[in-house]
Amino acid sequence: MSVDLSSNLSKCLDFCKRLVQINGESLDSIKRIALVAHDKEKRELAEWVQYNWKTLVKHDLISTGTTGRLVEETMIAKAGDVRPEGLRLTLLKSGPLGGDQQVGALIAEGKIDIMIFFLGSYVSPSPRRRCQSPFEDSRSLQHSHGL
Repeated sequence: MSVDLSSNLSKCLDFCKRLVQINGESLDSIKRIALVAHDKEKRELAEWVQYNWKTLVKHDLISTGTTGRLVEETMIAKAGDVRPEGLRLTLLKSGPLGGDQQVGALIAEGKIDIMIFFLGSYVSPSPRRRCQSPFEDSRSLQHSHGL
């Protein structure tokens, strides 16, 4: 399957800009950004991070275990195999081991400003899907409010 990254990246960045404008803030101020990806979407997330690493390194990043390690490895590779100066990345537990719930708790506590969720599609339900349904529900709610 071919993915038009430039289109997807633009849409995601446009959405983030609209979101912070709705809240009356600037994307220039430091944001707490959660990065989450379903297993089949981790490659696309890594490509997105490669494209946006210079912007992301200016913010506080929060991610579940496996995704967070991928984000960190990708950013180090883009920075010339050194940890980028200023990289602030909090690694939570792996999603199925409680990381998804940790992200949900941080959202509920108002400790995440933006969540970027690379959502895969499933043909059949999986045990992890039940853990992520609150994210999907909140995404659907945001879409219904025109965000």
